[in-house]
Amino acid sequence: MYHTHGMGYFNDVSIINLIKIAVIALAIIKIGAILPGHFFSSARKFQAKDIPLSLLRIGLGAFFIINSITKFTPDALGDNAAFLTNSRLLPEAFSMPLTCIGIMMELVVGVCLIARIDYRGSALWGTVMAGVFFLLFAQAWARGLELSCACSGSNHQITDYPMETGARLLLLAAMLLLLWDSRRQQSRHKRFKGKTLDFSDAV
Repeated sequence: MYHTHGMGYFNDVSIINLIKIAVIALAIIKIGAILPGHFFSSARKFQAKDIPLSLLRIGLGAFFIINSITKFTPDALGDNAAFLTNSRLLPEAFSMPLTCIGIMMELVVGVCLIARIDYRGSALWGTVMAGVFFLLFAQAWARGLELSCACSGSNHQITDYPMETGARLLLLAAMLLLLWDSRRQQSRHKRFKGKTLDFSDAV
């Protein structure tokens, strides 16, 4: 099993530790939802034109959930941590903590997207994660690194960087679309809440 140095808290990934990380991830999403100063409620009138983006939101939510669940095994955790270590961006001691946080963020973001809980916050952090995925593959491609990716629970050698990087770019574009949709619907919600009934002319 993968081991880190100097951060023993993450060496043995227990259920309690994962639950704690999940709570932290949910708190981060809540912060992302209120950063502009307004909490975005998911209660609103559904319109037919929202169906395509709703399907995209549910699909990406399912993707994040499945992708995270397949990484819960010790081998998958070690493989993902090794991927970060071999990317040569941060010291090895950070690899396992960041792996655990990333996996739990994927799970929480996926659940929030499907259930439409804190849509803006989950879309924001989903976009951040997709951006990190893209940058990790792009920099590895640019530097000519030979890496193995434990994507979706199966560890494989990366041989086609253009395809792998392009797939992460598509994921980033999809998440940016959801982020735009969350901002659009927040504005719609605020306009709806701001409407008042005026009976001054009804005489």
